[in-house]
Amino acid sequence: MKGSISCLISESVPKVDTNKIAGRSGLNHQLSASPPLLSHFGDETHLQCQMTDGAIPVASNGTSGRLIPGRVEDLPVLSVVTPSFNQARYLEECIDSVLSQGYPNLEYVVMDGGSTDKSVEIIKKYEKYLTYWQSQPDGGQYAAITKGFRKTSGSVMTWLNSDDKYHPNAFITVAALFQSRNDVEWVTGRSNTFNSKGEQKWICEYLVPYSRSNYLNKKFNDPWIQQEGTFWRRSLWVRSGDKLNADLQFAGDLELWTRFFRSSRLYAVDALIAGYRCQPCSKTSLFMDEYLKEADRILDQEIKLSREEAYTDSSTPRTQIEFAEIREALARVGRVNPAINIKIHDGDGNLTLKSGHQVALEFYERLRNLNPNNCSVHNSLGLLYWQDSEAKKAIAEFVKALRIDPDFPQALINLGDLLTKIKETEKAEKLYSSFLSRNPQMVGLLNRLSGRNK
Repeated sequence: MKGSISCLISESVPKVDTNKIAGRSGLNHQLSASPPLLSHFGDETHLQCQMTDGAIPVASNGTSGRLIPGRVEDLPVLSVVTPSFNQARYLEECIDSVLSQGYPNLEYVVMDGGSTDKSVEIIKKYEKYLTYWQSQPDGGQYAAITKGFRKTSGSVMTWLNSDDKYHPNAFITVAALFQSRNDVEWVTGRSNTFNSKGEQKWICEYLVPYSRSNYLNKKFNDPWIQQEGTFWRRSLWVRSGDKLNADLQFAGDLELWTRFFRSSRLYAVDALIAGYRCQPCSKTSLFMDEYLKEADRILDQEIKLSREEAYTDSSTPRTQIEFAEIREALARVGRVNPAINIKIHDGDGNLTLKSGHQVALEFYERLRNLNPNNCSVHNSLGLLYWQDSEAKKAIAEFVKALRIDPDFPQALINLGDLLTKIKETEKAEKLYSSFLSRNPQMVGLLNRLSGRNK
């Protein structure tokens, strides 16, 4: 699901609440398509349409998806499944974000649950580029995704719900990493969201580490693993059961991650891969309580299993892939495939892809210029400047946030922690003391938030 329903906060400027600061990964908008209870609508089945051998079409946003015709033998085949039910409002943008990647080795499957809106018309518009599609009752979202994957054979897999979308160059980035790192079996991008119009809404201020230990301690939403930006090797999928749990209605992604974690580390990649769309009719918005209850039951079972069976903790000091490594992986792919090299560089030979950190920094600087009185934006910029070792700029942003809202706890914690790190302990203690004198009931929250920055 999505990170602590922060997607419900606003349609314009993101507010950085305490859950979001922890890394608002998406509660897997798997929660946003094909509700199992509605899959009985429609009974027409549309059978397989093999993908043509030509180039991918020009995307509707004007971005050419054209890369090179046919398949490139030294790049992995990516298998992408989109489950959908009555999501015509967003479906075309979702499909476009897949096809406009221009990735040559793509298997793309759309599993529609028998929609009664204009979804089928949209799918037919792109059917010559699809490996397979159907529109019929499908047993629910997770059953549909599993059936979709069984129509594919790619060595790298993912699914994208029909109201979410990929960022440009997501596929080549993921493919290059899997090509260069044989030890990596699943990856996830920097968490981010779109508003209902598809505009960037929020970007996580830091690259999040993930581990099985956190799951076993029920820290699954602090932060969430954002499903739309998560890719994995088919070998891991097969080893972990070769299917999603179709008996689940809400937390099927989380249940899959628990199985992946039993034998493999998740690597966070400092690039924007895909984003979750915050829109009022998604499962995340409508059924968060149900998701949390289902997730809790899943983790209770996983905790019991971990106690009964010996396992190796999949946490590690470094499960993050920084942008420098991404750049090197892309360079290696580009040397072998000149057409790809051209696609990811501008006319002057500069790499067009930016790190997730840089994109986040530019995003929040733009928001600050548009709305200088938003304390959350200043706090986000403070975190980003801090990571760049620009302590003075970070302090200035945290102070601005607190001038707007003196009782904004996350900015207070961030400022206090930064002051402590630069040996200004007395100032930090005065800051905390002043806050607690006004808000004595928040001592527990303050301690919890401070622990996150350690």
